[in-house]
Amino acid sequence: MDLSIEVVPTIVDRVEEVLLLARDGGRTVGSVGIKFEKRCAFMRRLFVADDCRRRGVGASLLRRATDEACRLGKESLGLVVEATNEDAIRLYRRFDFIIGHEYDDGTFSMFKPLVVGSGY
Repeated sequence: MDLSIEVVPTIVDRVEEVLLLARDGGRTVGSVGIKFEKRCAFMRRLFVADDCRRRGVGASLLRRATDEACRLGKESLGLVVEATNEDAIRLYRRFDFIIGHEYDDGTFSMFKPLVVGSGY
């Protein structure tokens, strides 16, 4: 796999966001959106193509999301995940995400404190 991560900056409702695209050659094999707020960054809709799972795509996207949040001086990186998505939860825990609040809809928040300037 010849994986590269492309950063696509966007502005939505005056809030800075980026879309990270994981590409294998010319094919997009994964993506995640990141919304930046004053002190925190929030990941949304992490996706990896079925035939590319367990090949490091999700981990590469998480590393780059963490790097982007640190580069902008954010104190934490957060997300919301379905409680039944055990594979995703395992991946997030490997990257030091902590379970936060549990919601009534079967999801819960996870967050990762960041050391600004470290990339992790």
